[in-house]
Amino acid sequence: MKKLLIVGTIVCIALLVVNMQHRRRVLIEKQNTQLASMAATLKRRSEENARRQAAAEARLHSLETELPIQETSQTEASRNEIERAVPIPPDPLHQGGWPKGADYFYLPKAFLQQASFQVMNEQRLTEETAKLYNLSETERIEVDRAIGDLFAQLRGAESERMELVDLPDEWCHGQFASGIAYHIPAFSDDVVAWRWELQQRLEATLGGERSSLLGQEIDGYLRDEWNDLGEGERTIGFVWHPEANGSQSIWYAIKDQRHGAGTFRRYLPGFDTDSSFAHYAELFGVGLPKPQF
Repeated sequence: MKKLLIVGTIVCIALLVVNMQHRRRVLIEKQNTQLASMAATLKRRSEENARRQAAAEARLHSLETELPIQETSQTEASRNEIERAVPIPPDPLHQGGWPKGADYFYLPKAFLQQASFQVMNEQRLTEETAKLYNLSETERIEVDRAIGDLFAQLRGAESERMELVDLPDEWCHGQFASGIAYHIPAFSDDVVAWRWELQQRLEATLGGERSSLLGQEIDGYLRDEWNDLGEGERTIGFVWHPEANGSQSIWYAIKDQRHGAGTFRRYLPGFDTDSSFAHYAELFGVGLPKPQF
């Protein structure tokens, strides 16, 4: 009986060992299969990378070959463009020229943008602009009306959305004793629509060529003098500075991404100043001093 028990125990142990070895062999075979699959994948990726590298090197060699040719072509094109940009002197017999004693000369329209002149004053075209673009009285009235409507839209939007705020800290420390400030949000979407409408009205009044040139001049003026019609948010106000004689001078102040924490311009009655002075003084209810004669 004891021998049977011993034999049974040995058989059980043997079966257990065989079973464990079988499971281990199955696991090893599965791992080997996975490793073989991974090796095949890595080999395919390596071959693909090698093909891509070869293609890239071939493309690089081609670009290195083409680059000197393109640079030469671009240089010749730029030289030709410069040569074409040089204005042809007008023929005095047919195109005017600038004879002695004359107050004007004929200028090709292509070079109007290079002429230095003041485009607008008080939200209207200047005499120089009207003469340079050969505007009739009716055309000038229509263009001035379109510009006036543009500023009316700007003023209406500012009136609706501006918010009275405390003076920025950067304005309070130093020479200024008091002031008033409003925060005005960005009008980026509105500005696009306003400019498109203005350009359409210019084209309807002046035709394609003159409206395109004049529209670019007006855009430049609005960008430089009117902060792109307030395309970005800003804080605008007026601050007062006590003078030695007991009076107070008034300064226009603006804070935005373009002007930084604060840009200040003094108002001098009787002198030409930034047109935004009168615009925002009226909008904020600030009385500007009258010139003393």
